[in-house]
Amino acid sequence: MGVFDTVKKYRGQDYKALKAKAKASGCMFVDSEFPPNDQSLSTTPGKFGNVEWKRPAELCQKPRLFTDGVSRDDVMQGNLGNCWFVAALSCLTSVKPYWHKVVPDPKSQEWNPEKTEEYQGIFKFHFWRYGHWTEVVVDDLLPTVNGKLIFIHSKCGGEFWSALLEKAYAKIFGSYEALDGGRLTEALEDFTGGVSDSLDLVEMGIKDKPDNRVDLYARLKREMDRNTMMGASIPADSSAEMEQVTPNGLVKGHAYGVTAVRDIHMKGSGLFGLFNREILQMICLRNPWGNKEWTGPFSDGSPEWDKITNSDKKKIGLVKEDDGEFWMTFEDFCGHFQRLDLCTLVNTSILSLRKTWHEGLAHGEWRGPNRAGGCSNHPTFLHNPQYAFDVTDDDDEFMIQLMQKSSRDQTGSSNKTIGFKVMRVETNRTFRMHNVDLHDVLKAKDFSNTRSLFSHQTRVKKGRYVIVPSTFEPNQEEEFLVRVYTSSSNNFMWVSWFFGFFFSFNF
Repeated sequence: MGVFDTVKKYRGQDYKALKAKAKASGCMFVDSEFPPNDQSLSTTPGKFGNVEWKRPAELCQKPRLFTDGVSRDDVMQGNLGNCWFVAALSCLTSVKPYWHKVVPDPKSQEWNPEKTEEYQGIFKFHFWRYGHWTEVVVDDLLPTVNGKLIFIHSKCGGEFWSALLEKAYAKIFGSYEALDGGRLTEALEDFTGGVSDSLDLVEMGIKDKPDNRVDLYARLKREMDRNTMMGASIPADSSAEMEQVTPNGLVKGHAYGVTAVRDIHMKGSGLFGLFNREILQMICLRNPWGNKEWTGPFSDGSPEWDKITNSDKKKIGLVKEDDGEFWMTFEDFCGHFQRLDLCTLVNTSILSLRKTWHEGLAHGEWRGPNRAGGCSNHPTFLHNPQYAFDVTDDDDEFMIQLMQKSSRDQTGSSNKTIGFKVMRVETNRTFRMHNVDLHDVLKAKDFSNTRSLFSHQTRVKKGRYVIVPSTFEPNQEEEFLVRVYTSSSNNFMWVSWFFGFFFSFNF
């Protein structure tokens, strides 16, 4: 799905109609679908203190949607464990086409002091939800304690776009509390419609294998050039370790946005250069808290920066203050961070000069004993839905994402443990497989209790392939979305068994 696809109305709410109705009534808009009350905050009354819902004009003299544009250091995390969402917002600000998609018509939504009668306290935001863009409407009543915002807020006190966007996202899931704890990839997907992948740096042996580090660094540089959004984290081993600050200033169980991957030139060269290297591989990260930074080499004010040329310092916009953003060598990054999340913005435009992918997309469901067969450990595995696609050239590549349509609430996500197998089949196959052993398993994606799974397969043979998505256990019911991306037209189809006959349906 592209950036400019048709937008659906969340719960049927039409922004223009609601704004006109509020104007005709002479009253500011109040959203009946997400009212300013305790239920919109949490299932636990008083969890966030003595909350008062206030409009921006009650919090400052000159409220603005934006102040001096938008940047990655605008957003500050509040009294909610949604660092994953805040880190994703920071990433979003650097990819302007998608930021303008999430925050549509920013100029028309801005406060205009010369036309105060046009302001009705209503805003709209767009999120990608399972294959299509959805418009979410909110009022501007924001939760405060002692006259201050308690959740996301801008570094600039009179700017409110981030607080309003957070409210729209909370509305989708029923409350602010539902955003407490989550995965960076979820928000990145909902901001872009991209496909996300998570890399376990420990499993990949990045810390101790220089060749693997070289390959990963090269990949991240390429991904940055393609506007791929990235985040990194150090998983906590227990609840006691959550948000524990390590001796080097990094926080466990916390999501950081990756904002740059750069080669940095040093003063001098050869044996007289720092670490005997003329160029350092560096990575820049941002803590959503707006403080608590890395304190090792190349931290703010560290002497290592004296070895970097002034021109490079200027190019990277080096700021030596406790603003949450910091640089570290890629080697140090690989030695401390354990997880890397990437959200690839898939280009499907035939008019683009960049790499263009052909998309196959289908909505499906695991339902009942005949369509929820569980993993291949069970004899009912091939009862699951099956999808076929073609690869037209040898040594080609494809990407697959499986996303379950789970929900969030105050108890957390309702994710099932999911996975999928990809098998190469006969080129003329148009019906469902009935025996896995008769086909080559090209890719088996490990099962995981996560909203989405991603696989990027390279150097594959041309031919027809079948995807079998499944839950780990049989008879677990859930809706899902499967997406396939190939270099050429892929003849993507759902193959179905109905009344004893086999049919294939092209999308």
